[in-house]
Amino acid sequence: MNIMDLEEAEGLTAEMVRGWLERNGWKRATIQNPKFGEMWLLDGGAGGTIWIMPELGRVLRCLVALCDVSPQRLLREMNPRMRRGLPSMAERKAQQHWICVRGDAMEFLQVKNYPDEGGLFRSGGMGRIVEACYSDALFWPCDAHGNKVRWPKVPA
Repeated sequence: MNIMDLEEAEGLTAEMVRGWLERNGWKRATIQNPKFGEMWLLDGGAGGTIWIMPELGRVLRCLVALCDVSPQRLLREMNPRMRRGLPSMAERKAQQHWICVRGDAMEFLQVKNYPDEGGLFRSGGMGRIVEACYSDALFWPCDAHGNKVRWPKVPA
C-alpha cells in the first residue's frame, strides 16, 4: 500500500508534517543534509530521528513505525479533513458546494455569484451567511449531494 494514495493524504504538505512534528515534541536539528533533507529529532535523537525529504511517503512510513500508529490516524492528525476558517475567495470560485460545521450543527452552503462574487448561501435558499459568524467554523468541499470531494487546487 502506498500511504500517499490514501484519501487522508490528499493535500498533505511538508509544512503540515513539520507542524505535526513540532506539536509532538520533535525538534529540527541544526545539521541538515541536501541529499536526505531536514533532520528532526525526538528527545535529542533518543526517541527517534526522521528526515523530511521531498517524497513524503517515506517520511510518513517511518513516522508510522516510530510512533506505532495507523497511517490513517497519523494523516488525520497532520491533515484534518475539515479545515477551520472560511474558504478563500479563489477556493469558493473553484468549488460551488461546501459542508460547514459550527458547534454541533452541520450545514450545506452554496456559492452564488450574485450580488457579488463568491457569496456563501445556505442551501435551499435560506439566505446569505454572515461571514464573521463563520470565521471559526470547519469547512470541506462537497458535491451537490453532500459527498466530500477533493479540496480545490488554486494558485497560492
